[in-house]
Amino acid sequence: NMGEIMNIWRLRFKCKRQSEDQARALAPNRTELSPKTPATIGIFLLPGRTSEALTRSANPFKNKGNYDHLDIKAFQDYLFMKICEIAAELDVPIQIHTGLGRLTRSNAYLLQPLIEAFPMTKFVLLHGSYPWIDDILGLVHVYPKRVFPDLVWLPQISTEAAVRMLSELIEVTNSHSICWRDDSWTSKETYGSLLSAQHVLATVLSNKVHQGYMSLPDAQVLVANILRDNAKRLYKLDWWFSTTRSSLAEAEKAWRGLVPFRASNI
Repeated sequence: NMGEIMNIWRLRFKCKRQSEDQARALAPNRTELSPKTPATIGIFLLPGRTSEALTRSANPFKNKGNYDHLDIKAFQDYLFMKICEIAAELDVPIQIHTGLGRLTRSNAYLLQPLIEAFPMTKFVLLHGSYPWIDDILGLVHVYPKRVFPDLVWLPQISTEAAVRMLSELIEVTNSHSICWRDDSWTSKETYGSLLSAQHVLATVLSNKVHQGYMSLPDAQVLVANILRDNAKRLYKLDWWFSTTRSSLAEAEKAWRGLVPFRASNI
């Protein structure tokens, strides 16, 4: 499968520029596009670009470097759709950043055609699509088994938005889809992320228990699901944990001189 991914990447050097008529057919308002801020940048597919059309866009260029942003977007769409196919075959999820990283065309609802086109692919949508958090709520409600919201970074952006989103996620989707990981560079940032996650979980779940929406044991199960178990299931980490645990035990024995040291011990 890595070989197939590399073959797709090699298509980057075989792409051919679409003719002017084809480009206008794909983007009728092309003359209004600014070279500095092309309207083709964002988490969406160009309208009308089927798999066949995207495949046709991957022909060799006549002249090296003779392409524009529409050609680049066509190749990016083709490459990403192939990756979606491979991810479905391998049953591995695809993570997509949504929201503030780039304010223009980064709201999660733009991914709906892509999600619809790949019913066997799982999509993990990061950062809550802030400030368009309702987009995530709608997508997980319609695609509960294929769209997985990950609240990473959301409370750092807005604690209140994270509280609201988690509260509504509990109501519109199942307890096995919500994930929460860390995305930090430093130990201080990691600790701060943990504190923010604890605050949001405690705020939301205490209200739910107080309102009678769920019992305290149910809330405790939900915490375990969000912070650990959902990710373990989604990314199939059980084998990793068991393998790591076994390897560490063997390494400790080797360190203590109980067994001969081997590279496979670590």
